Amino acid sequence: MPLTKASRSRSRAASRNSDKASVLALLGISEALKTRGKWTMALRLGNYALRQSRGLGTLTEGLALLSVGHAYRNQTPEDWISAQHHLRMAKLLLEGLPTTEDQTFYLMRAVLLLGDTLVRREDMGDMAEAEELAHLADRLLRKSRERPGKTFRWTLFTGSWRDFCLHSMVELGEIYYYTSRWAEGEKLLRELVPTLVQRRGRRHVTTIEAQRDLASMLVNQDKYEEAELAYRVAREWNDEVPVFGHEEKAAIDYNIAMCLSERGRDDEARAEIASMDLAADLLHYANGEWTLKLARLTSLRLGRYDDVVALCRRFQRVLDEHRARFGPCSPVTLRNMEDHVAALKALRRWPEAVAILRDMCRREAGDVTRLVEQTLETRLNLAHTLRHAGHDDEAAYEYRKCLEIQRGAADEYRDEAQIRNILKYLAYLYERAGDEANALVAYAQLQREYWARPSHHRNFVKYEWCRGKMFMLQGRWENALKLLLSALAVTTRGFDTAVAIIAGVPIEVVHAMQRISEPPPPLPLPLPAEIVETSSQMDGVEQQQQQQQQHAEAKVAVARQVEITEVKLGDSDSDEDEDDVEADEAWDEVDWWEEVIKDAVDAVRREQPFQACTPLDEADSEVDEDDGAHETVDAVLTRKSGFPTVPASDEWSQPQWPRLPDTFEELVVQQRSVTEESRACVWAP
Repeated sequence: MPLTKASRSRSRAASRNSDKASVLALLGISEALKTRGKWTMALRLGNYALRQSRGLGTLTEGLALLSVGHAYRNQTPEDWISAQHHLRMAKLLLEGLPTTEDQTFYLMRAVLLLGDTLVRREDMGDMAEAEELAHLADRLLRKSRERPGKTFRWTLFTGSWRDFCLHSMVELGEIYYYTSRWAEGEKLLRELVPTLVQRRGRRHVTTIEAQRDLASMLVNQDKYEEAELAYRVAREWNDEVPVFGHEEKAAIDYNIAMCLSERGRDDEARAEIASMDLAADLLHYANGEWTLKLARLTSLRLGRYDDVVALCRRFQRVLDEHRARFGPCSPVTLRNMEDHVAALKALRRWPEAVAILRDMCRREAGDVTRLVEQTLETRLNLAHTLRHAGHDDEAAYEYRKCLEIQRGAADEYRDEAQIRNILKYLAYLYERAGDEANALVAYAQLQREYWARPSHHRNFVKYEWCRGKMFMLQGRWENALKLLLSALAVTTRGFDTAVAIIAGVPIEVVHAMQRISEPPPPLPLPLPAEIVETSSQMDGVEQQQQQQQQHAEAKVAVARQVEITEVKLGDSDSDEDEDDVEADEAWDEVDWWEEVIKDAVDAVRREQPFQACTPLDEADSEVDEDDGAHETVDAVLTRKSGFPTVPASDEWSQPQWPRLPDTFEELVVQQRSVTEESRACVWAP
């Protein structure tokens, strides 16, 4: 009997339903294999179910894609691209499902798996996509908690509906962590941890891990007190039922010590570190190098420099010999040596510090992967230490080598402020040693550096002081006095006065200014002061009220009297006051320079090329922060026009030092050979 059209459609529907049932059965078996860790077999079965699901509807095909993507995700990292492809296709298909078929649960599962796969690849584009998926997962999670599912087909493999929601919250918290959304992660985990404690108990692995993740969210927001308490709770729960391995336990101990250190409780942090096995942490765990660094830091803060020296010596050989992880030139090894040097310098054990710094310089010079600009910090540290140790010749050599490196550096490594600092140290060393020729070169280059940066008044002061020092070294006392007094005028009278003096004021006037600049003789003890009021033409009470509101009193000290003059304030006076405040803040360091210039003027009066007190301001005082942030071309040109032009004669040509050999020993040999060759030959009779 031939089949009718209706019977054929019914048979096709029955066949399709049986195919759907077989595909869902295959997917169920695949999920069971995943729970037993047989991911390769689950992937093969899922791929077969995916081929069978073609044409069986959006839901069946979406579930098959979701299962295959999950299986690919747990293969090798090379398979994560395939996992992303299948999970994206599953997400697109499941988004089109009606809400009556538990679309929220399937879609949330696809979104969480896709987001977790993206964040583990640590690609910037993937991170942005994962952040968008986290927003979507958060909305789906709220929706699923409001309306529990009734026909959710994966309940056999994921537990109850509430367990599925808890598991989804855990995965969403991981996505929040890897996408650096600490506040959202903290909010989620503060809600999740009490729920896990209530449903699974505080001894469950998921509960302890969630508590640790909550502490990590707090640390990344600098909430160190709350993070310390959260880590202590996680450690207490883990001590009851060991869940974490040795490395995770060591990481929790380190984080507790770090939170204490960040809060200034270094004694307690040091006690926490003392209970840890630093050697095992360093050799076997990824967090060991940070624990060792924290141990040195806390001892340095507490001033226990002998302990730092002992700790650095103990682990130096370990770091040098384990070349697989560290080695002689690794950042961890060099950082250990830097802290060793810092402790020795605090103990004023200069020879030992110099020896370690020389070893560091040799290591960095022998590292072929390190640029020469990256060795500058260590060489500067060596130069400073040599200067403190009294080895001025070798310190000057190291400073000049640093100057060569800095001037030949690429743009990303070049630091103009560091060049000025190095020239300051060179000028200080050569002036202290009485080396007029090299001191002249240092001051000539330093004044050129200040002339190139006219954005601040203090640079004008330093520029004039450097030029005055150059005249002093040449024995041109009148010119030196004129420039030093002009720099002193900048510190006391302002920029315009200095420009007027430099423009060609006769030397007699300069000498008159010199006499004026001398401190006056002390006045006798003042008698009770009389107050003389000078008012305007208005009288009466109205005048006094207006004076209180619109006038400011400026007291001018006169012999035995105080005259109160009234200065009328206009609308622009408030702006001028703000400018004066900013100017006062900019002139904070001028007082030190004023004393230096006065000392140089005293040396000129005695016709001595060097000052009595060799000037050296605070180490590395030159810092370029926002000097040129608001500069324009016109402003720079206008400011430079106020600087006196350097004459083009030979005596003012820019002097340079010859290039130095690679080591100080080679320089000593070179100087010795030059000295021997310059000696006159004396023939015996």
